[in-house]
Amino acid sequence: MTRSWRAVTISFMHANGPVHEPRASRPTIAGLPWTLAIVFFALVPLVVGFNQGWLQAGLGRYFPRTVSILLWSGNWLLFWWVSEAMTRVAGRVLRPWHLRPFMLVLLGAVLATVF
Repeated sequence: MTRSWRAVTISFMHANGPVHEPRASRPTIAGLPWTLAIVFFALVPLVVGFNQGWLQAGLGRYFPRTVSILLWSGNWLLFWWVSEAMTRVAGRVLRPWHLRPFMLVLLGAVLATVF
């Protein structure tokens, strides 16, 4: 029988019988395990930016392809991070209203375009 790393527990004997403690918690970034945080905060916006840069969308058509990729990747990274920050701010400020998460994300994206 195989178990995932999440199900592994550390057991030792205690005077009252065996004691099971959960495995030490893994380091997190913004509440995500660091591998998922890297994917969410870096890989996703870079893939979207690469796609738009490769297709030379918008202003990218006036630049060489490599410059267009750099332009769009940087643009998406900046927008993604500012959108995350604005979503967190909106969530804290509007917590008493109990808005749905979709509305908070949408509001965060709108605030990110304003700032």
